[in-house]
Amino acid sequence: MSNREKTNRGWLNSFFHILWEESDKTYGTVEIALAVIPFILNGVINIEIIEPFLSTIGMVILVSLINEGWWTWYVIVGAIGVIWPLARRAMKSDPWYLPALKITFESTQEFIAETSHGPFPAKYVKALVERSYPGKSLNCKAIIHSVEKHENDGKFYPTDYTDQYYLQWSILEGDTREIVDISYGIRAYVAIFSTDPLKNKITPRTKTHINRYEKLFDDTAVYRLTIRIIADESAPIDLILIVDWRGKWNTFAVYKEGSN
Repeated sequence: MSNREKTNRGWLNSFFHILWEESDKTYGTVEIALAVIPFILNGVINIEIIEPFLSTIGMVILVSLINEGWWTWYVIVGAIGVIWPLARRAMKSDPWYLPALKITFESTQEFIAETSHGPFPAKYVKALVERSYPGKSLNCKAIIHSVEKHENDGKFYPTDYTDQYYLQWSILEGDTREIVDISYGIRAYVAIFSTDPLKNKITPRTKTHINRYEKLFDDTAVYRLTIRIIADESAPIDLILIVDWRGKWNTFAVYKEGSN
């Protein structure tokens, strides 16, 4: 156990001991606070060190209040404080997890960068992914979740894209990994697609060349791309981009859905 973990455990033990001693003197507000604490800690702070305390607190609250005849709503809350951490351990995916990551995109030069691709000029479209609170998100992956095309009736319809290809990350210069760990405070960019005058088309920034989708963006049209970010023990997050492809590598427009 690290020194930081020992310190955290000692602080939490002291905090809950004091709070419990106070609860012997005054029933009501303190019990409600104790019952709500597991929800606050377990739902907002995704730290494994917290979890052992949640079951303990919930059990103490439940037994004490039943003995005292406190058959009220916060007895139920205390019981859930016992069940919830155990359920989290048992489930591979937890619908109550808050997203550990956030994704940002704006129609600016930071996200639509003019650069070069070999001897040719090029444009790269990318998004910024960051962790929302202290800790580290493991095995972060960005995928092209869906590609839709705008038709004459004003609606978007699915294209024949049916796969889930990984996009490339760029945390360090020259980095083209498909799976990365993202620590709090690190700015990780994911490359979505690029264009250049040689191909004069949208090229998804996947590490594997996708022959079957060579003509996916051949039509001059408006496309809707859903980019999904997934990581261990985190709810997935989506970025939905509208790409107005006008048939030329440097005249297209791209913006986040709902921002234009």
